[in-house]
Amino acid sequence: MQAQSQTQSNRKASGIQRDIKMYDRSIKKDPNNPDSHYMKAGALVKLGDLVDGTGNRYNEALDSYSAAVNLDPEHPLYLIDRAKLYSKMQIYEQAAGDISLVQKLPVGKDIEGLYITNILNELLSLNEITSSLEQSTNPGNESINPDDDMELTGVTNPDIE
Repeated sequence: MQAQSQTQSNRKASGIQRDIKMYDRSIKKDPNNPDSHYMKAGALVKLGDLVDGTGNRYNEALDSYSAAVNLDPEHPLYLIDRAKLYSKMQIYEQAAGDISLVQKLPVGKDIEGLYITNILNELLSLNEITSSLEQSTNPGNESINPDDDMELTGVTNPDIE
């Protein structure tokens, strides 16, 4: 059974490596295509998770996500997925920064069928990042301003004026 599982993992890794090479060719052809950088980053994250679970490809993936963000800084998925990777890497302040950038994007911006509800659902799933950030930077929670927390998560409290 374990040999079969290892064989399946090897096949998946081989397929992901082929995808990465394809994205590299696409980037070489058109280095200004943010989608190619974004797709390569996603493949690198998968490969890092699959091969050894240590995320040994995360830094390279982060570079690719950042290239995509630099080319299209208002694409919410580029920012959201980079925030997720920052979170995996326990770089919580950068993750929270990307979340903040997404929250500031124009609400009406529709990117190839991506609806604002999908973006909001992704942001809600990233609430762990802000919680982790608070715990890592302020373990005793002595001086967290509730208004700052509300602003960071995009939640408003009608009782606070």
